[in-house]
Amino acid sequence: MQDEFSSMAQTDNSNHLTHGYKNINLAIKKLETALGMPPMQEERTYATLTSTNSYPLPERFIDMDQFYSIVSSFRYYADKEYSEEAWGRLMRNTSSQTSDQLTNIFIRPGLHKFEIYPTAATADNTMTMIYTAFSKDLSASDYIDGTITTLANGDTSVTFSGTTLTDLMADRWLKTDDGEWYKISSIDSTTTATLLMPYQGTSISAGSSSFTIGEIPRIPEGTHDLPVNFALWKYFLGDKRDKQQAVVYERLWFDGVKDAKANFRNRYSSAVIQSQRGKLNRPIQDPNDYPDLSSLA
Repeated sequence: MQDEFSSMAQTDNSNHLTHGYKNINLAIKKLETALGMPPMQEERTYATLTSTNSYPLPERFIDMDQFYSIVSSFRYYADKEYSEEAWGRLMRNTSSQTSDQLTNIFIRPGLHKFEIYPTAATADNTMTMIYTAFSKDLSASDYIDGTITTLANGDTSVTFSGTTLTDLMADRWLKTDDGEWYKISSIDSTTTATLLMPYQGTSISAGSSSFTIGEIPRIPEGTHDLPVNFALWKYFLGDKRDKQQAVVYERLWFDGVKDAKANFRNRYSSAVIQSQRGKLNRPIQDPNDYPDLSSLA
C-alpha cells in the first residue's frame, strides 16, 4: 500500500508520504466499519502484585470480555463491576482483604487502568484479560533480508540465515515459496521464529528460500486498493492541490466501498449463518415424540 501510494502520487516528499500513510490507516478503519467487521479480540497477561490492586489497561482497549487469575492450575473468573458506587462500597468495607482468588474487577478507561478485588496475596501469579481492541495501525515495511534455511511441512519452527529478526515482528505474517501467509506466533532469536499454525508447503531443508515478513490488514484481499484510493483523494485534495485528480480518486473510493459492502458485508454483519436463520424460528421438537400412525392403518 505504501509503495502503491508513493508511485501513484509520484512523490518522495517525507511529509506527503507521512500524510498518505496516515490516511491509508484511517481508510482501513473506515472500511472495517462500513463492512460491519467486529472489533479485534486480543489477550494480555499480567503478573499479580501484592503492593497494589491497580494495573494499566492494554493498548487500544475497547472493552473487557473475560478476566481470570490462575492459582494452582485453577481459574478464578472476576465479575465485572459497572457502578462506581458499588465498587466504592466494596472497597470501603473490605479494602484490607487479600487473597489469590480473584472475584471482582472494575475498569477505569478514563484513567487507562483497572482495579481488582481482592488485592493479590501472592506476587507473580498470572492474570489474563481477554478484551476487544481497536485495529492496530499498519506501520512496518516488508522485511525480506536473508533466506529461510529450514522449515518442515507440518512444523511451526522456522530457521533463517542472514536475518536480524526482532520481537516486533511477532504477530506479523510470513509468506514463503508456497505463496501462503502464516502468522508468526513468536520471534525466538534473530534467526528463528515460531508460526501460529503448521506450515503446509513443501519442506525447506538446508535451502535458501526467499520470504516476506509483513503486516496484513483485516479487510478482504479484494479491497486492499481502496485505502490507497482514499489516501490519494486526500493527497490531491490537499498536499498536491489537483482538483481533477481528487475527483477521480474520490469516486474510486466511494464506488469501491459500495462494491465492497455489496460483496463482503454479509460476512460480518451477523454471527448467524444465513442458512440457519429459518431454523431459529422453528419450535424445538422432541425427536422421541413419534407421530401416531395407527389411524392410517
